[in-house]
Amino acid sequence: PRVLTLLAPGFNRIEFYGPAATLQALGYEVVVAAAQPSTVPLDKEGKPSPGRDVPVDVTLADVRPADYAALFVPGGYSPASLENNPDAIRITREFL
Repeated sequence: PRVLTLLAPGFNRIEFYGPAATLQALGYEVVVAAAQPSTVPLDKEGKPSPGRDVPVDVTLADVRPADYAALFVPGGYSPASLENNPDAIRITREFL
C-alpha cells in the first residue's frame, strides 16, 4: 500500500523523516507530492539543502487520492503553504 505525503518548503525534518522511515519499515511506500516537480527544500525560503531536501514523486495536480491508503502531512511551515494550494485542498477533502 502507498501513503501520500504532502510537502512544501520549510517542512519539519523530524516530523517527515521519522514517520516516513516507520511507514517504510511497516511495508508502506511513501509517495511525496508537491506543487513543483524535482525536490522539496527543507528551508522555508526554498534554498537548497543537499542531502536534506526531499525528491518529489508526483505533483499535487497529478494526485489521485483513490490510489493511496492514507494521507500524511508533516508539520513545520509546510502546512501553512499547502493550505492555500487548491490541489492540496482538493486532495485533503477527498481523503476526508
